[in-house]
Parts: sequence; structure tokens; C-alpha cells
Amino acid sequence: MKLLHKNLFVLVLSCIMLSSVSYAQDQQINSDRPGVGVDPEVIPINTFQTEIGTDGYEYRLGTGNNIELLKDSTSFGAKYAVISNDIFEASGKLAYDDNKGLYAEIPAKYVINKYFYLGGDVILYRNSRTYVTEYAFTPDSSWTIMPSIYYDTKARAAFYVSYVLPKYQNVQLDAGWNQEPSGLFGRFEIGISVAFGLKK
Repeated sequence: MKLLHKNLFVLVLSCIMLSSVSYAQDQQINSDRPGVGVDPEVIPINTFQTEIGTDGYEYRLGTGNNIELLKDSTSFGAKYAVISNDIFEASGKLAYDDNKGLYAEIPAKYVINKYFYLGGDVILYRNSRTYVTEYAFTPDSSWTIMPSIYYDTKARAAFYVSYVLPKYQNVQLDAGWNQEPSGLFGRFEIGISVAFGLKK
């Protein structure tokens, strides 16, 4: 119940913040949701993106070429795109987490063809590591189906589906399941992400 109240507060706060930005209908959204790791792609300059779900929230702001600032429910930091082309992408993220302190993250993505890509992520905390492998199937430009395997204290699985609205390329809906030990059957998650172009 506490998480529900927190997410409702974040949703209301997002609506207030977004009242001062313009709608970016022509922008294809690039969301870190869904998935265990983050996407290596950096959002465009002068773009604000909010990502809200049952597992928390994240705000992203494109502040320069190949760089963005991020803030979620427990951490804040910056991400820089090191390599970005049609076949391979990689970036570096440096952030501070309220629970685990300073950490680094190195996400990457290899595009096999228009239907498949492989994603990977390494999260380096001071006293722990998380390794993520994601296998993405994109039957068209709207749908992504992503089974994942990750390891922190033991090997776990996750499965996510995301859908970008065809007429609103800056809105994404997602749903998924994560094997985290939060219950007998893991944890089910839903969320929405919206990107906005800032007024000039």
C-alpha cells in the first residue's frame, strides 16, 4: 500500500512538471523500462522523460549530446553514450544509490537484425555485482518481447513486453514478471513511459 501511495504521488508530481513542456509527437521513445538492466541509448538533448511503474519511477533529462541526467526512487546520476551506431551501442553510467552508495553501470546492445537484438548490462557496486543478459524480439516497430537472465546473489529470470503507441511515438506501455524473491511467484510489474520535448 505504501508503494501505491508513493507511485500516485510521483504520478501527480509528473503531471505538474509536465504542464510546462511541449508534446513531442514525432519522437520515438527510448525507455529504460522494462527490464532488469538499463538501455545503453541516451535520450536526445532537450528531452524530458518520465517512467513510472509499480516497481518505482525514473526521470531522465537529455542535457547535451550523448549525455543525460537520471533520478529514480533510490538513486541519481548521469549516463554517457560511448558508442552509438546501427549495430552496436554502449554507454557508461555513474550514479549514487541511497542504499548501496556509489556505483557504475555499463550497458550495451548488439543488433542482429530488425527483429532481434542482444542486450547486456553490468552493475558494479562497491561490495556486489549484477550481470544482466536480455534477448529482445521486435516483431514490428511497436512491440518488444524481452526474456532476461540476470545474476546478483543467484541466477534469476525475468520476462517483459513493451508496446509503443503507433500514433504517439513518445508513449510506451509495459508489463512483465521478475523472479525476485518478493513472493511465491515472483513479482508482476506494469508501467508507462512518456517523453516530452522541452520548450525553447
